Amino acid sequence: RNGTIADISTLVQDIESVLVNGIDNSPDNNNRIDRFSLDLANTLKERLIREPRKPTLRMSNLGKPDRKLWLEMNKPEEAEPLRADTYLKFLYGDLIESLLIFLVELSGHTVEGMQDEQNLYGVKGHRDVVIDGHLTDAKSASTFSYQKFKDGKLKDDDPFGYIDQLDSYLEAAKDDPIVTDKDKASFLVMDKTLGHILLDTHQKQNKDYEKFINDKREMIKGEIP
Repeated sequence: RNGTIADISTLVQDIESVLVNGIDNSPDNNNRIDRFSLDLANTLKERLIREPRKPTLRMSNLGKPDRKLWLEMNKPEEAEPLRADTYLKFLYGDLIESLLIFLVELSGHTVEGMQDEQNLYGVKGHRDVVIDGHLTDAKSASTFSYQKFKDGKLKDDDPFGYIDQLDSYLEAAKDDPIVTDKDKASFLVMDKTLGHILLDTHQKQNKDYEKFINDKREMIKGEIP
């Protein structure tokens, strides 16, 4: 455990305090900065050294619309090639998300379980982090998308299936002792243009994930997108 604060409700204001006031030049903070440098190097390596991967059902794509998911699984060769600006956008987003978690740690909150592999009825995924016992997913967003998180409209307009992804991590962590908050999870979101930060919290859906995942598998095996 890296921190002393145990109340995630103060997270955003504590991060803002770090940004406004800075940090002490202590051995602990210098060690955190060194670890963050390694995290950034690993992120660059993962994004730029690409190994061929067969598309699989994962927690990150469980919530995608069925037709889109079917095409990704069955016809990946027909997808339009990603452009340079898209790859750069993804890389920039990953760096921002790593920065957010680094700031959480500097602000004194407990940071655990980073990128731990999760397994839910055979579907795997890697959660972002557990902060103060609260499962959290870091996101970078455009100003337009950030407003959707801020206004609580994600549940009504979620084209990438973010809520199902977050909820599946929470379901997979139901017996995980470091996740002490079993009823809700949050997105820690940064507006990558304006630098605003918020915590968007969602209650557990209590979905029948065994049936949900089996239905997805059957859909993917079908011949019709």
